This record gives sequence, structure tokens and C-alpha cells, in this order.
Amino acid sequence: MSLFSTAGLWALVLAWSGPEAAGDVDLLRRISAAQIATERLDGDLRGRVDEVLKHGQLYTRGPTECFPCQPGIYRWLLDHPHWGVHAWRALGATKIKLEPQADGSFLGSDQQGGELRWRPILAEAGRRVWYAEGSGRMAPLMPIISVRAVVLLKFQEVQGEDGRIGIRQRTEVFALYDGRAAELACKLIGLTAEAAGKKVIEQIGLFFSGMAWYLSENPEWGLCVLTPTTAGETPRRELAQLHQQLQPLTRTGRAGRLDSSQPRSYVPRP
Repeated sequence: MSLFSTAGLWALVLAWSGPEAAGDVDLLRRISAAQIATERLDGDLRGRVDEVLKHGQLYTRGPTECFPCQPGIYRWLLDHPHWGVHAWRALGATKIKLEPQADGSFLGSDQQGGELRWRPILAEAGRRVWYAEGSGRMAPLMPIISVRAVVLLKFQEVQGEDGRIGIRQRTEVFALYDGRAAELACKLIGLTAEAAGKKVIEQIGLFFSGMAWYLSENPEWGLCVLTPTTAGETPRRELAQLHQQLQPLTRTGRAGRLDSSQPRSYVPRP
């Protein structure tokens, strides 16, 4: 899934497991799937999530990434992705729209007619799990592809050797899709499975890490851009939580330069 473009989710159907051996990938898949407590979900949703975890054609996992930011801002973005999209739109990085729904899900749409419903199914310390389903095109005139996906994000607050605090994260994706439409799209655009998988994972991670860093570095910008756009108490309460994180940064400094090239310099915070 990508919130920069719903085409990122459709790219999942062309991605496979990456460089690990097939046996290693199968073991990692089973271990990760077992960590998702589907028994907590309602019957219909549980069935759909279980089907993706057990019968999806795709499982892929990204690299571990470390980056400086204010951890509170990062966690806020995880739980309010629609405001993350609003911020990326303000930077001109995406044209996608994402709106919260009454049932707690988020409905995204792009300019090619694609739609994606994004639902949080697990939120706890160090982990988030989302279920997504939708359909769309990877590019104009491409066949429509339907896909369902489960996204598992693990994260930990860390501290660098230079004293900066930040986040270490890793993303894993399971997907079940329309195989014939995906095969045709793959032939038409000539996109390799490895390249597509890498792109999807990178976009998922960057959506959260990039904005968490940018807001930590530019708190004044965040205070100006992330403001209520409609009347009502809900957006005011949501944004008040973020503003409490941003306001002290306008006086005390920033997170530091984004640099994930040396993840071993980061250690878990005590």
C-alpha cells in the first residue's frame, strides 16, 4: 500500500519476496502471520484478513530503517494517516485524497479512478497492523486490478550515538490479488517483481518516516499547515495532540539530518 499514490498498492500484485530463499520467506511469513491476532476481529473482517494471511500470493518484507524524529510525532502520524496525506499534499508530493470514515476506516482515491479502503486492525506499543482493499490501475489504459492486503509495521524508539532520538521501523506486507490482470499489467509495463516489491515497501516506510522527520525539523510549518479545515471538535482534538508535540520544538531545536545509512549507530532507548 502506498499513500503517495494508490498505484503503489496495485504494484503489490507484481512484487514477490525479495532476496531471501524461498524456505526462509515461507518461515518468515508464517512467523509474522502468527503475530497478528485475528481472533480479536469481528467475524467478517476476521475471515477476510485470515484469507489474505493464509492464501495471499505475496509476502514481502522491507529492510530495517532508522531515522531521527520526535517519536511522539511519528506515533501520531501512524494513527492519523489522513493528516499525513494532507501534509504530503501541501508539499506537492501527492494528489491522492484520504478521508476518515464513520466506521474508523480511511477511504483513499486517486485521479485514475482507483479506490482504497484502509482500516487499522491492531494498534499497540511497537506495532501497527492495517487491512486494505480496493481496485485501480497502475497507469492509464492498464487493466483494473483488485487487491486485498495486510500491512504489518514494527517500530521502536531508539537513540543514536550522537544523542539524537528517533525510530527504527520495518514493514511487512501480505497481499491477495487478481492474478490474470496482474500478469497482463506486468507484461505491459515491463516491471520486474523485485523492483515493484522494493518500491512498495519504500513508499510505505517513507510515508511515515519522511513526514515524521520533516515535521520534527519544521515545526512552524506543521503548525501552519496542519490546522482544522472543517468545523467540529474531532479534528481540533486530533490536531491539538500534534501541536503539543510541535510547539516545544519551535524553541528547543530539531531532530537533526535524516540519515538511515548507519542503522547500527542507533540503539533502543532505556
